Amino acid sequence: GLSGPVLRTRAVEVLRLLRTELDRDRTVISVGGVDSAADVEHRLSLGADLVQAYTAFVYEGPQWPGRVLADLAAGEDPQDGSLAATFRKLAGAHIDGDTAAERLAQQG
Repeated sequence: GLSGPVLRTRAVEVLRLLRTELDRDRTVISVGGVDSAADVEHRLSLGADLVQAYTAFVYEGPQWPGRVLADLAAGEDPQDGSLAATFRKLAGAHIDGDTAAERLAQQG
């Protein structure tokens, strides 16, 4: 079957459709063609609650998730209150060696 970047455009179309059709309390996991922090940010900005990646992990190796987390943590202003900003805070906690729970506890 198909996998990886060839699925990106259709996956984004499906995500947009799901977000217009489903209530906001329904969890949507976006998958298909995710291979960078920009892809994760884009999916979260379109309403994905979670983002799944597989092919990039297989082809780029076990260091790939850490690179994506580092790129997310280095992203935009973490004070903007968006889901992506919350993810960046958690990613930053992971990269700094703290657990996400410890970081959130410190923030109150």
